[in-house]
Amino acid sequence: DSRAISDLRALPQSYTNKGGEFWLVEVQDAVVGTAGIRPSATSGMWNLECLALVPAWRGMGLGRMLAEKAIQFAREKGATVIAVRLHPEMKAALSLFESLRFHPVGDFDPEEATQPFEMRRRF
Repeated sequence: DSRAISDLRALPQSYTNKGGEFWLVEVQDAVVGTAGIRPSATSGMWNLECLALVPAWRGMGLGRMLAEKAIQFAREKGATVIAVRLHPEMKAALSLFESLRFHPVGDFDPEEATQPFEMRRRF
C-alpha cells in the first residue's frame, strides 16, 4: 500500500544519518529490492542489512549487484569487516554470501543451522 511504500522510502535516512547508505531498486514506481549498510559500534565493522528482493525479481543478479555495491561503499569508507545476519531458510542468500567470500562466525556448518547466524567478510 502507499503508506508502506512511503515508510520504505524514508528508510534510507536512518542509514545515511549514521554514515551508511541505503539503496532502493524501483521498477515502474514499485520497489523490487533493497539493501542497506552502516557502521556498527565495533571499529571497522559494518553491517549489511535489509538485502531483500521481491520473489519475482530473485535469480536475476540484483541481490549480487546490491551486495557488491554495499561492500564497495563500506570499503571506500574504511571497513575492515562486513557482517550479515542470515536465517537458516535463506539458502539462496547463503550461497550468495559464500560466493562473495563471507564466512560463518563460529565453528558450525551453516547448512545445519536452526537459528539465525552471522557471516563476515574481512579485508
